[in-house]
Amino acid sequence: PLRLAHAGTATCMACFGDGLDDLVSFDCRQHYLCSVCAKSSLEVQLGSGKLPKCPIPDCQGAMKPVLAERLLNPREFELYLMLNLRATKRYETCPHKGCGAGIVIDDAVSEAWEKSKSGQDARFQPGLATALRCPRCTKTFCMICFHAAHPRHTCEEARRKRPAQIGGGDAEGLDARGCPRCGTGICKANESDCDHMTCSHCKKEFCWSCSADRQVIYAHGNHHHFPSCRFYAAYDGPSEHKPQQCPECRRLERACKPPKVHKV
Repeated sequence: PLRLAHAGTATCMACFGDGLDDLVSFDCRQHYLCSVCAKSSLEVQLGSGKLPKCPIPDCQGAMKPVLAERLLNPREFELYLMLNLRATKRYETCPHKGCGAGIVIDDAVSEAWEKSKSGQDARFQPGLATALRCPRCTKTFCMICFHAAHPRHTCEEARRKRPAQIGGGDAEGLDARGCPRCGTGICKANESDCDHMTCSHCKKEFCWSCSADRQVIYAHGNHHHFPSCRFYAAYDGPSEHKPQQCPECRRLERACKPPKVHKV
């Protein structure tokens, strides 16, 4: 249930309004905010791509779904649920062409995945614990590399066994490079074509010359290419936290750093 305060028993710790009958608390059960300030804080945090927490400094009180549903409009609440699922690694998108269905991963699958990585239980074999079946297209895929499920084999073992395919044909004899996320073979029609590549399998966008993440580059600038890349541009300014535009900032919950190693 929501933590509600009776009128006059508490003060909003954001606007300092007193005698209010709509004060609520996050999961910390210590700090009270009026519904207006709580809603404003939720909107700001969601807009930054963050899962909402109590806005009082040094407090990590989580936001309960029932409170989020009460304070947010339907579109904002849907974004909250999506961030919640992604933060707990319980949401994936089917990579199969023409599908793209959203898949919620239940606790049993997450537990099997963790046990397969730690080797705690021989029943949870590599590749098997990470296999998902899409409820829409019914095809299976690995939730790590996004290729077809590969029971009893790790992603790297499966990649070695899988010949690089480009447009349905063999990549032999072509200047093929592997997608930095899933390893699918990719080539350019000619050297003068744009170096902005998009993997046909997992949709990862990257630089052909250095394999740097294009979404990160778009968010921060060309200093996020590898220093050896012909598109690299030096930058000596401060690091910026851009969770709305940059997937790495969003994942780290802080400003990401540009690559420092020269990639050849």
